[in-house]
Amino acid sequence: MDVVRHIKNTHYFAVTLGASEPWVMKPSPGYYVPSRHGISPSGLAWFFDPKEGLFIYDATARSLRRNLRLPPATDTNGKPSHQHADHQMLRSPDGRMLYHLVSHGIRSVDLRVVDLEQQAVAKTVEGVPGGIMPVRNAVVDGHGKIVYPALVGDAGRRDPGLASIDPRSGAVETASCQGSNSNESLHSPSPDGRHWLRSDNSRLPHVTQQGEDYFSFGLEIWEAHPLRIVAVAAPMWMTAYELPDEGHLDMNAWKEGRPARRGEIYRKLSNFLKENPQSTWRNLSHKNADLLWPEEKSFYANVSSNLHKFGFGENDMIGWQPDGQAFWVQKNNFVACIGVDGKHSPKLRFERFGMRTGTWLPCAANFKSATPRDGRRLEMLFDNEIAIADGTAQAATTAIRIISRLDDECRPIAADGSAEADVKLAQKAEELAKKRSVYRVDLAAMDEAGCVAAIDALTAQIGPDINQRPHDNKLRAEFLDGRKKLDEKTFFAHVEQTCLAAAPATARLLEAVCENLNPLIGAYYEPYYSEDTAVGAFGYAARALAVLDRGSNALLLRYGALIDTDHENFFLSETLPLMLRNEGDEGKRLELAETYFIGRLGNAADPYPFWKSTGMEKLASGRFSPQDYAGRLLRLARDRGLGENPKGDFGCYLLDWLGRDMEKGPSPWEAALLKELRGAVATRRA
Repeated sequence: MDVVRHIKNTHYFAVTLGASEPWVMKPSPGYYVPSRHGISPSGLAWFFDPKEGLFIYDATARSLRRNLRLPPATDTNGKPSHQHADHQMLRSPDGRMLYHLVSHGIRSVDLRVVDLEQQAVAKTVEGVPGGIMPVRNAVVDGHGKIVYPALVGDAGRRDPGLASIDPRSGAVETASCQGSNSNESLHSPSPDGRHWLRSDNSRLPHVTQQGEDYFSFGLEIWEAHPLRIVAVAAPMWMTAYELPDEGHLDMNAWKEGRPARRGEIYRKLSNFLKENPQSTWRNLSHKNADLLWPEEKSFYANVSSNLHKFGFGENDMIGWQPDGQAFWVQKNNFVACIGVDGKHSPKLRFERFGMRTGTWLPCAANFKSATPRDGRRLEMLFDNEIAIADGTAQAATTAIRIISRLDDECRPIAADGSAEADVKLAQKAEELAKKRSVYRVDLAAMDEAGCVAAIDALTAQIGPDINQRPHDNKLRAEFLDGRKKLDEKTFFAHVEQTCLAAAPATARLLEAVCENLNPLIGAYYEPYYSEDTAVGAFGYAARALAVLDRGSNALLLRYGALIDTDHENFFLSETLPLMLRNEGDEGKRLELAETYFIGRLGNAADPYPFWKSTGMEKLASGRFSPQDYAGRLLRLARDRGLGENPKGDFGCYLLDWLGRDMEKGPSPWEAALLKELRGAVATRRA
């Protein structure tokens, strides 16, 4: 069987054609793992990255056919969006076409039909109705049309509904939800797109049995052709203590055995919605506090967030059974089955696995995954066993049905070799990733000409993919001298000591790095957890350039702006001192030190030791009075957005840190500077 699957915890995929060995490959240079992927009947493997585009590979030849760039989605502010939720890639029934849907906020949706064989866009439909994250729930229905939730209607009023696009003709149809007071969007379509679900936020079902309050969420089932509500359900009945408590309003009551206040609040809400059928619980706010809950603050701490979590949403869906006649939901690890007629099972859990421990909200035992089967059955995977839940509909009940050991059809997980195969694929992906994180360069000779040639050969390999090459944060070059391998540290130490003519080649290398490396990327010759001194990518080349070329500061400043000084401390300790030495003008030398002192120290250096080691006192005192330099420091701190310390004496956290250490033994000029700083800050706050 032809299949494409992601190798867990990596950026790599395994592409398998028939019985051939899997092709382990990394399809996209993007930062994110492509979440949409597949393979056509002709063996074209495709991977969609919202930022980088659609990558189409010939899986037989194991080569890239095309990277097809597709227009971006836009967010609510009209800016380009590369979020997966704003893009959808669906397959045509025959697998030869891809349907790329992009969302433009709630304004509109665009469709592009991609012909995989031609690797080109065959049709475009733009400006069809949009909605709240509509494309995430798009589906190809039984008629071959693309259907998705949308806000439909005129400009004055738009209601939740569905939009459908015929990818062959481009015809668009819309329908709004009628016959319900809910204002939620549709979601979770059945496999054929015939049925859709949504939360009924216009009611909060509540019953009392034997003095105990029980609450359920409202759930609506809609049919798409024509769009109409066909059933409502209130499954998963919960006691007050089973309800969400995001604000921990009732934790102390639970510990002391007192009734949950949530019961009182939800009972009032339920009655309020019955008496005000045009209201929804999403419209309630702190303005209703006196009527509905004890304290105004409880609305945000407990009520609003709890209702949002308790209401039926996509995260509660386990899935539809294959024939589309019933679906499974979960709350607190309890599960329930609901048919398209609205009839549902009770809340279910297994006697065998008991209740989850270590939580104060009652929850069933954790399960790893669940797969709906026809006949209202759910196959649930636990740690080492698979059990079957029977979701046969029963008369409405608030009781929990506990599936006995005799009825759960529990069996151990059969060993099919897939776990071992997954381990081998992961190991191969790891090996490929490690190999890709090393630039390998042949070094013909260690003389000046040979080193220059090797540096230029390395430069030729530096491109935009540098940002995707790091593995475990490591990125480095390796120079192959016959049977020997020289690392960057050894090679560039040799270059800076013996190869003065290598300065232009080293500058070309740093230019290529600065052109392609993303700022503050986690790319290191040695990461911070490997050595006491963390070295950023090509840090030894930067140091060598500072040694070889006293006029290289401008380029080294560009390189230094890429360095994450929260995790790298080689540049400031090794390269910057050479840059300061190379700068002959004292005023510019002070500006260079200030570049890193104000805003770029990170965790790499403490302020006062940096102040002393760079000679900032001598440089500043020779050009400024204490009063003038105090104003300069405060202005630089403000312009560069340093965090203010409202309780500190010197205006911001950095200068407070500097002042604490400087006050232990200041020079006369430093003492005057601190006095001026303290006075200027006090005046500004007065």
